[in-house]
Amino acid sequence: MEALLSDNSLVSVATPLDPVYRDECTRSFANSFGPSGILVNLRTFAGSSEPFVSADRRDPSKNGAALYLRVVKRRVPRPAQDPVAADSTGPSGPTVLGLGVPGGFAREEDKYEETASYSVVGYAAGDVAPAGEVSYVPGEAA
Repeated sequence: MEALLSDNSLVSVATPLDPVYRDECTRSFANSFGPSGILVNLRTFAGSSEPFVSADRRDPSKNGAALYLRVVKRRVPRPAQDPVAADSTGPSGPTVLGLGVPGGFAREEDKYEETASYSVVGYAAGDVAPAGEVSYVPGEAA
């Protein structure tokens, strides 16, 4: 894994004009909320799900070696609030036709808290399984 991390040709720096596909797989409908998340190639910035990593690694100039950023997101339900004290939908339901306003319908973002975890995954040339994985969770001490 150390050899892969030290190979600068496997990593590019994104500029403001580079599209980075970190939310969905570019080859399927998989997204970062799936069981294994999305693997973002750190050179091409294309997102791939686990079954499509081998297709992403077919670059002849790298002999199949690649570094990926694994993005795994989870939705955790927020604790239920007292319906009368909350914004007010009260026991009879919403009283205003609106999303996210007092007396209106709750937005989907208000019902869940999103958590994300990141890890660097390295594939050596010719390997089918990752050579290693280094995890990072935002907000936790390193």
